[in-house]
Amino acid sequence: MIPSIIVFVLVMLVIMLGGTSSSYDYDEAGSGGDVASGPVTNKDLPAKVKGYQDLVVKECNAQGCPDLVPYILAIMSVETRGEGSDVMQSSESQGHAPGFFSPEESIHYGVMALHNSQKTAKSLGIDMSGVLLGYNFGSGYLQWLAKQGLTHSTTKTADVYSKTVVAPALGNSSGTTYSYPNPVAIPYNGGYLYLNGGNFFYDLLVGQFLKKGNGGGGTATGNKIIDEAQKYLGIPYVWGGHDPATGLDCSGLVGLVLTKVTGKPYPMFTVTLESQGTPVSLNELQPGDMLFWGAKGASHHVAFYMGDGKVIEEPQPGDVCHIRIYHDGNEPNFAVRPNL
Repeated sequence: MIPSIIVFVLVMLVIMLGGTSSSYDYDEAGSGGDVASGPVTNKDLPAKVKGYQDLVVKECNAQGCPDLVPYILAIMSVETRGEGSDVMQSSESQGHAPGFFSPEESIHYGVMALHNSQKTAKSLGIDMSGVLLGYNFGSGYLQWLAKQGLTHSTTKTADVYSKTVVAPALGNSSGTTYSYPNPVAIPYNGGYLYLNGGNFFYDLLVGQFLKKGNGGGGTATGNKIIDEAQKYLGIPYVWGGHDPATGLDCSGLVGLVLTKVTGKPYPMFTVTLESQGTPVSLNELQPGDMLFWGAKGASHHVAFYMGDGKVIEEPQPGDVCHIRIYHDGNEPNFAVRPNL
C-alpha cells in the first residue's frame, strides 16, 4: 500500500481539481460487473501466509466479506510473505510508523481497506482489478476510473494513473522511472515503475497467488497455444490488426496464434472464430480455450484462457497484449475449445 494518508489527500485534491488530461484512449472491451464474482481460491501461498489463514477467515467473516479471504491471503503474500508483525503493511496507511501494528491489527486494517475498496468499486461498477489496485493506490484510483468513464482497470489505465496522478502528487512530475525487473512487468514495458508512483502491476502481482475454477494444466496442444500467444506480449493493440509487426486486435491475436500452432489458416474476426471449435462450460475451462464477450453471433471481444485464473489478450486501443487475472469482474459470456 502507498504508505501515507497524506498521499490519499493529495491525490483526491488532484482529482477534485480536474484530474488529468483525457488525451489517452481508454475505450474498453466489455465492462465491469460484480467485483466479487466467481469462486476464487489460492495457489502457491508462502508457508507463513498459510499460518494466518484462520485469522484472515475470522476477520473477513467479522467484517462481512468472506469472499475476500483468498484476496487478503494473496495480498499478504505480495506485501510481506507473512514475515514480520505488520503482515499486511497496514500501519502507514493508518498514520503510524512502519511495522507499528501486530499481525491481528494489520490484518484487521488490511481487510477493512480492501473491503472499503470493494464497496466503492461495486457502487461504481468497477472490476476486481480496480479493487486490488485501489488497495495499493488508495480509493482515489476508483474515483479517477469513474471520472474517466471506465469500469475495467487495465495495466494501461493503472500506468497512466501512476504517472499522471500519484507520482506528481509525491513530487515526480517529470515521469522519472526506476528499474523493476519483475516477470509481470517485463512483457509490458521492459520492467520499470514511476518514482513515487506506487505499483501499477499490483493486481498482476496479487493474481500470481489466485486461481479460479479449473486451474489445471490442460492438454499439450492447449499449452502450445498459450506458449505461442505469449510470444506476442507487449504488441500494441491496433483495431483490425493482423500483423504483429504493426499491431494486433483481439481476434487478430487469436487467429494468428491458432494459425501458427496448426499450420492451417484461421479467421481473424471475433464472430467467425465462434464457430472454430466446440462450446465448453466456463466452469470446465482448459488452457488454450477461446473466451468470448458478448452474445453468441455478436461477440465483440475474444481472448485465450491460460489456466490458473489468467487470460492473455489484446485488450483495447492504447493498450498492449498482456496477461490479466480472469476473476476481475470483466468475465466472458461463453467459451469455445478450438478444433485443431
